Amino acid sequence: MTPWSYHEESYRESLRQRRREEIGIVYDAIFIPVHASKLLSPDARVLIAATSTGYLHVYILKLSECWEERPSEVHHLDPVLSLHAHQSRIYTVSFISDCENPLVISGSDHEICVWKWRDMIKLVGTPQTDSDTLLPTTWHIPRTTTERGGVLPYYEINAMEWSTLAPDSLWVAGGDTIAYEWDITAEKPVRSYQGHEAYLHDISYAHNAEQLITASEDGTVGIWDRRSEKPVRILSPNYEKGFVRTLAIDPSSRWLACGGGVGDCGFWTLWHLPSFLSVHHEPVDQHVHAISFLEDTLLSVGNDACLRRWNVPSSSMISSSISPNRFCHQFCTVDPVTKMIATGGDCNMIDIHLIPGVISFSLCADSFRAKRRIN
Repeated sequence: MTPWSYHEESYRESLRQRRREEIGIVYDAIFIPVHASKLLSPDARVLIAATSTGYLHVYILKLSECWEERPSEVHHLDPVLSLHAHQSRIYTVSFISDCENPLVISGSDHEICVWKWRDMIKLVGTPQTDSDTLLPTTWHIPRTTTERGGVLPYYEINAMEWSTLAPDSLWVAGGDTIAYEWDITAEKPVRSYQGHEAYLHDISYAHNAEQLITASEDGTVGIWDRRSEKPVRILSPNYEKGFVRTLAIDPSSRWLACGGGVGDCGFWTLWHLPSFLSVHHEPVDQHVHAISFLEDTLLSVGNDACLRRWNVPSSSMISSSISPNRFCHQFCTVDPVTKMIATGGDCNMIDIHLIPGVISFSLCADSFRAKRRIN
């Protein structure tokens, strides 16, 4: 910086931005499908993370390097691309696995942005320029109109779900207590699922019965017939008043796990979906924020630094590992190909577990450390 080009307010803003990156939160992360990963790197897995600073970070995880002991090279992997996707926090990210036109979809405080994956990866590995930009397609969930004609603000997008067995649809859950089915081709909502009394935390799709499943702050799990938009069953995982934060369905669509909290404590519950029977309820000391199936086990993270692994048949805890990077987790994601686990939460680091319970290395969610930074 030269004296004649110095601008004090711009410099202050850059310092504020750097500070926001340092104390940022990673809300969600996904491993993208193999065919889409190969467009970026032929022998690697690709992870996309959503953060509180409005950035989407893209990471290349080369399996050969990950399994070798090279702590100086892979201890803190930086993003190959950081895209400033929203002006507000990004709570959820999803990937549409279309072979011809794969899409990255992100949800924030008030909007859904759709990005073309092929356009994003074109910027990786090319020189940085000030003119770099990507323009998304923007969607908004319907706004609520009051009895007197007033229009309420847009609500936040808390979760999204996409299935290869219903490739033209995206399901969205947010702060207006309603779940929506979005037609990706028509770019508009075509169905809505109403009945919860509080905002929605999570959403999932059971393909065998074509049922949509929602988790709500009102303490219930809603099971909806996708075609009729009507509730099939409303489940109450906990007898006390609490909230349901997270859902996970096993690959067979026969077992549903949900987790949440009551007061200062938490729980997770396992349901047999065809019969709607609860087969196990496990109280825990902390709120459960995310759960995932890993083969015959269940992973859970929550309002502490632990990743817990549970045996599903016996419902006993197999292992518990503590992350040195955080005091609270927001997500737990399993790569279906390599069984690699990604966890993150209240800091700008993402822990990668090559073996359940063992943190192999961490990723840094800081746009200033990215190889390409797109504003």
